[in-house]
Amino acid sequence: MNEFPESYQYMIKVLNPNQTGVSKRKKHIKKLAEKKRNKHVQVAETNVNVETNINVEDNEESLWKNKRDVESDDEIIWGDDDLDRNQDNLFQILMVQMQNYILPTRRSTYTGNSARTKRRHHAQTKKDAEKNVINSLETQLKEKNLDEGYKLRLTALLQYIRLFEFQDSKLKTSLSVAQQLKKGPWFARCLHL
Repeated sequence: MNEFPESYQYMIKVLNPNQTGVSKRKKHIKKLAEKKRNKHVQVAETNVNVETNINVEDNEESLWKNKRDVESDDEIIWGDDDLDRNQDNLFQILMVQMQNYILPTRRSTYTGNSARTKRRHHAQTKKDAEKNVINSLETQLKEKNLDEGYKLRLTALLQYIRLFEFQDSKLKTSLSVAQQLKKGPWFARCLHL
């Protein structure tokens, strides 16, 4: 019998792992390995049984039957008289089509939604939008029936957009435009918003 009471038996198993049982996982792995081993043994036994029961005469007869079946199948599958009769015409059609062949202008791979393509399209759209804004502001300024304040704001916006391409920050650009038009910092703040 055990020298320790039941409450200490658990502690002994934890402290002494050699006495613990095999885990469920290890049991499962061993069972799978044994099944695999038994399966290979059964396959090997059936192969030996098949090899010992071979009858030479039956084997030759089955080979001749299979050979006849294969020959008849080949004639049916490959017997294409239309191709034999029209091979010159088909070859001529292929040659004409090759002479008129046009290389495809589109790529064979789709690159429409890649991150780089999206960035490139976005940058191009921004450039086009800036050009359109400048053109529209210039056409509005050419109209003769404009209010003086409105004309001043359009001029300031046009200068701001043109200068923004060359200067670092929006604040510096708006301040320089306000100074050119003899306006204060409030006007500059309204521009760079």
